[in-house]
Formats: sequence, C-alpha cells, structure tokens
Amino acid sequence: MSPPVADPPVAGVDGARGAWLTAVLDGSSIDLARCRTFDEVVDLADERELAVVGVDMPMGLPDAGGRAADREARALLGPRRSTLFPTPVAAVLDAADHADACRRSLAVSGRKLSIQAFNLVPMIRQLRGAVPPQASDRFVEVHPETSFVELAGEPLAPKRTATGIAQRLAVLSAALGAGLEADLDEVVATAPSGVAVDDVLDALVVAWSARRHATGTARIFGAGAGVDTAGYPLRIIA
Repeated sequence: MSPPVADPPVAGVDGARGAWLTAVLDGSSIDLARCRTFDEVVDLADERELAVVGVDMPMGLPDAGGRAADREARALLGPRRSTLFPTPVAAVLDAADHADACRRSLAVSGRKLSIQAFNLVPMIRQLRGAVPPQASDRFVEVHPETSFVELAGEPLAPKRTATGIAQRLAVLSAALGAGLEADLDEVVATAPSGVAVDDVLDALVVAWSARRHATGTARIFGAGAGVDTAGYPLRIIA
C-alpha cells in the first residue's frame, strides 16, 4: 500500500491595515508573516514553493453589473451576506477618488460604489499588478466568511465578538489538523505586531480553502462565469 500523500504547502492572505497578512500551512506548521506589498507575497510563495495562495481580495472584475460568484456566495452566507461587498467594476481601477469611482461605476453598471468597496481598489490594483492572469490558478480569490460557512456548515456569529472568535477557532482547529490550539492567547502570540485576531482567523480559513483548491476539493462559486476582460477568473474559491 502506498503511503498517504501529504497536503501541498499553501497560504492564505488577508488584507490587513494596508499590508498583507500571510498564513502558510506547510505540513504540521502554521507560519504567519506580514508582507508590505503583494510582490513580497509572491516572493514568499516562490521561496516556500507554495502550491496555491488564497487571497481575500477580488481578482476578476466585471465590466458591468455584478458577478455570479457574489450572488451564489451571498445565497450561502444568508444573514452574513453583508460581509461580501459588491465587487467593483473594472472601470474604477484607475479612478482618482471615490466620487470619480462612483461616476464611473454608475455609468457602466447603474450603481455607485460604496466607500467600503472603493477602499479595496488600491489593494486590487496591487494584487493584479503582482499576479498576471496566467498565474490565477495558483493565486486564487477567497472570501473568508464564505469559507467559514462552508467549513462550519452554517453562518457563524460576527467575527469580532467573543462567540464568533471561539466558533472560528473551534472549526479551524478541527479542520486544519496542524496543531492549532483552541486558545486565543496562543494564536495571537504568533501574529505579527499590530495584526488583529480576526485578520489571523481570516488568513487561516483562506489557507484552508487554498488547500482544498490545491487538492481538487474546493467549492467554486461562479464556476461557469469565465474570465474578465483582463483574463482573471470571475470566481470565488471556498
């Protein structure tokens, strides 16, 4: 009988306060790093020979209207659907400011852009500048709250509440099988300075989805939507 094949090394990346928190799952280890730019994330992925890197950031952008992936994910999220912001249209990528982005979005999609979604635009530009479309099967879009619902089988309490944190630690500890302690202090102690607890938990569940994608077991929202004009898939991996 052949020995079991080890899970390939993967990572989950969460945008955290103008930087990128990266959680690497490699065998039985979990390593956290704070990268200032997404180029640094790519360098880390190459250095650690990561099979898949999940990223909590939109990659494929619609020309007009919304994405099927977002609609499908919101249906799963139920009462937590508001955690998935509408994906900005491609036309806003080089907008000068929020007002300009609203004008551009309204012109092509019939709706303005929320300030929360606009605040993602610089990070989206950075991500797409570092990852070409040809690499978009190694670097994949993941939405943490969607992954948590997929993992837990039901929506969880808000992630910044004590109950929500405890629920996420419990399901991650069971799913990752990598020695993650269900003790908040121990998890926080491994985080880079200034990184919030919910950012760590989000990065870890994104890594869980990245591992599922690497092993061909992921759930794909927007599977039949194809790619955007630039060639990035219009999908969410969970």
